[in-house]
Formats: sequence, structure tokens, C-alpha cells
Amino acid sequence: MREYRAKYSDKWIYGAYYKFLPYTPSPVIKDETDLPSENEYKHLIITDGFSDWNMPRDLKVYEVEKDTVGQGTGMYDKNNHEIFEGDFIKIPDSWDDYGTAAGMIYEIYYNEGFRLKPKSNPKARGNWLESTKNFEIVGNKIDNPELSY
Repeated sequence: MREYRAKYSDKWIYGAYYKFLPYTPSPVIKDETDLPSENEYKHLIITDGFSDWNMPRDLKVYEVEKDTVGQGTGMYDKNNHEIFEGDFIKIPDSWDDYGTAAGMIYEIYYNEGFRLKPKSNPKARGNWLESTKNFEIVGNKIDNPELSY
């Protein structure tokens, strides 16, 4: 299972992600206006709490902002930090596989797999994220809006 992260009170929370509708919608639908709207959902990050040996352990649930939720890629940068959707990474000057320009900054996004979107051309379709051993995370779109497009 991949880890997610999201902001809760200006702090990053890591754990499982759950999109939750806090009521049961009516099964009788006249038209699309009867369907729940996206802003009626709650977005939650769930972590497990601390316990001592053989003692009960609680779950902690944080309601987070939808726009801050990002899925972990399962890959790590050269400093052993996990790369998440929404991170900005810099590719070293010596890296040129897959036709990606070296020394540039890319945003990580998900589209049928994790991809690299070049900061210099946000409309470009990004290359697949495959090898990250020489990449370096330089920020993310939430904490570093100046890096955004």
C-alpha cells in the first residue's frame, strides 16, 4: 500500500487516504443535481497511534485539505526522501535518459503512472518517472508556490 501525505494545520501528515461522504445519499435520483457534489466529501489521512506492548492502539484521523493530498511514488531521491505527487525535483546535469533536459525542474504528477512535467512547459506531456537515484527534491507545490507554473 502506498503512503499519502496532506496538510493538516500547516503540518504534513503521512498515512492512508480516505475520501468520505458523511451521509448516505438517497438511492432515488431524479437528475445529476441529486448527486453529491465534490465539495461535500471529506478528505482524511489516517495514521495509527502509539501503544505499549499488548495494549490497544488507536487510529488517528485528520481531516485535510483536498488540494494538499499527494500519493507517494514509492521512489526516493538521492537524499533518501520519498518522492510524492506534487513534489518538484531537479534532475542533475549529467542525466539525459528518456530525452529529459538535464538541470531542469520538474513536477511529479499522476497520469496512468507517475510522470515528470517540465516547469518550463507545463502543457508538455511528461516522461514516465522511472529512475530517481540522482534526482533531488527541491520543494512541492504547496510549500513552494513560487516554483509552480
